[in-house]
Amino acid sequence: MTMRASNNKTMTLKQNMLWNSFGSLSFLGCQWLITVLVVRLSGGYEAAGMLSLAMSVYNIFSSIAVYRMYTYQVSDVRHENSVGEYYAFRVITCSIALVLIICYSAWTCPWEAMGAIVVYAIYRMANLLIDILHGLDQLNGRMDYIGKSLAMQGLASLVIFCAIQCCGGGLMVAFIAMTFGIVAIGFFFDLPRASAFEDLNIGIS
Repeated sequence: MTMRASNNKTMTLKQNMLWNSFGSLSFLGCQWLITVLVVRLSGGYEAAGMLSLAMSVYNIFSSIAVYRMYTYQVSDVRHENSVGEYYAFRVITCSIALVLIICYSAWTCPWEAMGAIVVYAIYRMANLLIDILHGLDQLNGRMDYIGKSLAMQGLASLVIFCAIQCCGGGLMVAFIAMTFGIVAIGFFFDLPRASAFEDLNIGIS
């Protein structure tokens, strides 16, 4: 594991809490707005039902994808494991959860809903992969990065979703576009800042 000396100034506990709260509430608020606006923008309840189904199926297996690893990561003050190891493990847990989601959906859900369910799960898992970088930010006392990232992810998801729906695109198209938006934020905002603290060498020793 390669740790890097950083010129980033550590934030105070109060600043970290405020930024994290701001980002979390912004993200959750935007996610809630999506569930409200889907009915008005789609002109019916079919899209809302599909979104609800996708969210419900994902939530069944989300605990496997999350695996409560963030709590362990931010308590790893001795850096016994690298951020790359946490990232690789999150990829594994997300992959397992995705396989289970596909199998469960194929067994219990209409075939026409499969695509939206799977893509929605991938969208949510993209956020979980960025979450590993947020753990590194928290360990280094820069939760303002987390707050800004979450706020951008929430706003980007909301804007993209509304734009796709207004243009007549379906939920699957919206989820794909939202996923690309989340990945772009992770690549261009989160990764450069996290890399200032530690190299991201993905793999498990």
